[in-house]
Amino acid sequence: MSSIATALAYAHEGDQHVDVLVEGHWLGGKVAHLDGFGLVIERDSGGQSVIRLEHIAVVTVGDEDAKTAAPPTVVPQRSMTAVG
Repeated sequence: MSSIATALAYAHEGDQHVDVLVEGHWLGGKVAHLDGFGLVIERDSGGQSVIRLEHIAVVTVGDEDAKTAAPPTVVPQRSMTAVG
């Protein structure tokens, strides 16, 4: 079973960027500290945010550049028809 705390712990161990949704507001950055009650995020914009875990509705873990990267180009595949 996965939980928000587990995802944050993995992000902390891997020094990964996280985004958390707290009461309708997204906060992003690196996990500076995590315990059973709260989370400290080093914000992308500078400074820190201290957040109670029970107030986090969603957490995303991953590279912050992935959010702004262009979507991959999709090339349509030709269908293959059997001949014979």
